[in-house]
Amino acid sequence: MPAFVLQGLGEAVVDNVITEQFEAPDWSSVPAEYSLLVKYSPTSEAEQLQVVSSGITEDMLVESSASYSGAFINVNGYLEGEEIGEFYGDSASIFYSPDGTIEFYSAEYKRIEYSYFFTVDPADAGSNLTVEVTLADGFNENLTYLPPDYNGDPLAFPGSVPAEAGQYTFTLIVPQQQLPQPPIIQEITTRLDVPDVEERFGDVSVAAGGTRLPIVADYRMITVVNLTLQDDGGTAVTARVIDKDTVNGPLVRVYDDTGTSVSGTIDAIVQGY
Repeated sequence: MPAFVLQGLGEAVVDNVITEQFEAPDWSSVPAEYSLLVKYSPTSEAEQLQVVSSGITEDMLVESSASYSGAFINVNGYLEGEEIGEFYGDSASIFYSPDGTIEFYSAEYKRIEYSYFFTVDPADAGSNLTVEVTLADGFNENLTYLPPDYNGDPLAFPGSVPAEAGQYTFTLIVPQQQLPQPPIIQEITTRLDVPDVEERFGDVSVAAGGTRLPIVADYRMITVVNLTLQDDGGTAVTARVIDKDTVNGPLVRVYDDTGTSVSGTIDAIVQGY
């Protein structure tokens, strides 16, 4: 059965997802790049002319990268461990069933290492950064990370951290082990999420033509505006939300029984993130 792996703190609470990155099925993210200095020595006049005309120097610095080791992308788009060898238990060993009729099969699988980048925009700094790993079979896996501008040893990822602006490097390791079935990483999902924001307003006077609610919190999105129309002796019978402007505040209007915008008094709850 697949297992959800979140180190340290268990299942991290996710409120409102603002960014989500999936490694499967393409597994296209890559770890830190490395450089190769390629020595090229022209052996003929024609090759020398080609070097001069193309502007290529004889010593070229080539950037390359690798995304994972010890695994391959299987037909389901999952990252499956590579088998090193296999064995069967003999008839007197513990690898047989109690009745001695079913032979136990196991195999040795390579250490899987998968590294990838995740970039946090400056506007998203302070949000919650979480990583969720879906692993079928395998054990003793661990997830480490390098925060932006961090030069120390990799840190164990605790399930959720406050996000810093910049580039993170994550590395998931499933150690070499013997298993009846190969370890399979089905997905690695990295998310940024932010908590709920709520404001309450009482006794708001709404002018004919509408009034904007005086929000003071910073919102990425306003999801709900609840209005309660007060009996203030006026002609208003209904209240409506016209828009959910996150900068100027939601525009609300109240109407009389003819559908005409009139003045009135409301209570309001604004919710978002």
